[in-house]
Amino acid sequence: MDGRHVGSRSRSLFQRITRCMSVSVVTTVISVLTLATATAGFGITAWIANVIATTLATGPSYYLNRRWTWGKTDASDPWREVLPFWILSFAGLALSTIAVAATDAWTAGAHLAPPVHTMTLLFAHLSGFGILWVAQFILLDRVLFGRDAHRERTHLRLEVAEAPPTGAILALRRARSRAEHLDPAEYRKSEASA
Repeated sequence: MDGRHVGSRSRSLFQRITRCMSVSVVTTVISVLTLATATAGFGITAWIANVIATTLATGPSYYLNRRWTWGKTDASDPWREVLPFWILSFAGLALSTIAVAATDAWTAGAHLAPPVHTMTLLFAHLSGFGILWVAQFILLDRVLFGRDAHRERTHLRLEVAEAPPTGAILALRRARSRAEHLDPAEYRKSEASA
């Protein structure tokens, strides 16, 4: 068993779901506090505050999900893991931002009290990400961090490692092979003439 990827093999689906939900709770607290502070405390426009909140929460979400939920400790692959994870997060951001912007326009017209306004913005923010959570878990488990993704990358690494030698590598192997068959005196002569 590969020591760099033991988590998803040893954790059940229930454990991975529970851990992923726990990570979501942590990152939701980060994003909700950021959104509430930015809109209510600093008067930042709701959709801009939502972008800031998502950006601040995505880094910890990636790290905690990859490391704690799926148990991956090897180096992250920027193209196969980091970029798709951020795309998923910002797909949630798009849904959330649409919901927050629509809710903000509605609450402004409804002349709600500031605390009620903030609470409705938070509800809209959470609903955008909540809709995407199940799809995101499946993609993380099956494509980015789970066992299937690990097997595919390991298989690709083995194919590259087992590629037939060519060019300079083949010549080097032949030279070493010839040197091993020479007795020490002949080897010194061949080294001196080279």
